[in-house]
Amino acid sequence: MKRIHLLTFVALVWLAACSPPPVAGPELRLGLSPAAAPLHIAIGACVPAAEGLQVRILTLYPEHADLAELDLYFRLGEPDEEAGFAAQVAWEEIALALPASNPARLSAAQVAGLFVGRIEGWSEL
Repeated sequence: MKRIHLLTFVALVWLAACSPPPVAGPELRLGLSPAAAPLHIAIGACVPAAEGLQVRILTLYPEHADLAELDLYFRLGEPDEEAGFAAQVAWEEIALALPASNPARLSAAQVAGLFVGRIEGWSEL
């Protein structure tokens, strides 16, 4: 009797090991720059609820994003010259207002660095 249980167990293990792996559904890989990261909620709400569709939203700095591995990449700012294809999906102007008591004199590059995440705090200015 023990031999039959052992043979049954071995047969089940063998069948489980030989069964094909589960088939993954289609995957949509989206990348967001840190400055565009708040868009993930809106993007997630717009993704169709297709059965089996897996959506991965990754936050990546533009210089670390491998565009060949992503289906779409969203970032704020002007498109790079060598980016290949880039489409502007929105335009927004931002005004930075500081109180007169703040001694900071920021250049346009410093302000851009704050908004895109290159400068992470006032202490870096």
